[in-house]
Amino acid sequence: MGCLWAFLLTLVLLSCAVVGGWAAVVRPAIHAQVDRAIGTALDTAVANVPAVPAEALQLVGPTFVVTEADTNAALQHDLPATGKPDELAVSYLPGAVEVRYLARGWRGTIQTTLLVRSGQLVATNTRVSGILAWVETGAELQSTVNQALTQLEAKTPFGFEAVAITTGHLAITLKTA
Repeated sequence: MGCLWAFLLTLVLLSCAVVGGWAAVVRPAIHAQVDRAIGTALDTAVANVPAVPAEALQLVGPTFVVTEADTNAALQHDLPATGKPDELAVSYLPGAVEVRYLARGWRGTIQTTLLVRSGQLVATNTRVSGILAWVETGAELQSTVNQALTQLEAKTPFGFEAVAITTGHLAITLKTA
């Protein structure tokens, strides 16, 4: 009976050491690398969005509609050749943006809601599933996305008025003054 307790105690201590090592050393290092890569990809995507001059709002109106197809084509063009997921696709669902990915044979999703607060487009209620969730929480990813969205506001003359997400479409309305 004493050997069984010693074995169980050793197993518990070893498990605690592995979990502690993951939480204290391995996860933070991998998270930093993944978060940096995601931030760089988002920064590149934002850099490729043209600025909207105030005069354009008078000519074409303040609302711009983006389709899933447009978004996915831009993603394929903007992502770096190395370090990207094997598959990546964006879907616009009623009220949410969903990103499906395949990375190293593992499928997962990222889902977030977009809204406008004080003229700024922000991501909220971000959820991560799949292998990415091991190193990037929804809150961590949401923070990275919101940093990129802050840069996007600078490309508008007066900020954002509203955002609406319907099946297959993202409609963004800019403030006109």
